[in-house]
Amino acid sequence: MSMSAAAVRFEYDTVLPAAVFEQITELRIHRPSVIKEEARRRKKRTALTPDGKLVLLALDHAARGVTQIRQDRLAMGDRYELLARARRILADPELDGVVASGDVLEDLFFLNYLERKQSGRSFLDGRLLVGSMNRGGIAGTVFEMDDTFTALTAERLAELRCDGGKMMYRMDPQDHASARTMLACSEAVNALRRRNLAAFLEPQGVFRKADSYEVQGYRDDGSPVWNRFGSGGVFVKLVAEVALLRRICSSGPSHNAAYSSARRAGTRDGGGHFEGLCRWVGLQLPSSWGHYRPESSVSV
Repeated sequence: MSMSAAAVRFEYDTVLPAAVFEQITELRIHRPSVIKEEARRRKKRTALTPDGKLVLLALDHAARGVTQIRQDRLAMGDRYELLARARRILADPELDGVVASGDVLEDLFFLNYLERKQSGRSFLDGRLLVGSMNRGGIAGTVFEMDDTFTALTAERLAELRCDGGKMMYRMDPQDHASARTMLACSEAVNALRRRNLAAFLEPQGVFRKADSYEVQGYRDDGSPVWNRFGSGGVFVKLVAEVALLRRICSSGPSHNAAYSSARRAGTRDGGGHFEGLCRWVGLQLPSSWGHYRPESSVSV
């Protein structure tokens, strides 16, 4: 018998005891060297993906001021809750890894150190660690479309022995800031390539509105629905025709596409273009990070 989400209460302390969370703070103050020590000890994969697909947990939204879930404007603003939920998902063997901002990555290294001391096991071994690079497009600001590279650099990602870097590129045909972001993404992809790190590019076609940032999704019956996720003025359209155009545009700006992966958001067929989208994405690493495999057993 299935239970509704409202009927299930997640007890954070069962996954991440409050005392352990306090130890993370103590380590950050007194032993920051643990970060590099754990990064060196981590056993990395020999390949990014065994089957051409990836399931990555996104933990970088709050770094760009996006903390709202449904009606709770600060749902992702509680670090204790965020880490507890992340650790819960990391218990799923089907999870390939995480996409995280620098501060969250560091907390995961601290937590891994504490758990390894207790149990001798590392929950980061064999997992992909992808660092988020451009978090300067703070939600709701006049400079949001700039998406400046204020977070992890390719150099820092290499120091932490991460597997790649993630960047977001939002293309607004009416905003010059999109061109600046495209150039910055190109430079970041090339910087990652020089260090043999994978580049994970999240392209979005956006449409400016008056007072909201909303993502277009679809109901089960195929009708469109706009999902509000912040204040500002951009609509993101995920129909296949626009997705194909943005994928083609996003695959060009770099010296070498061999280390590049594009995030494939779920779309419904728009005028027969979905098949073309799949063929184009097939020229790159066919990645569908952010979507759980059907057989996964743990939910957020």
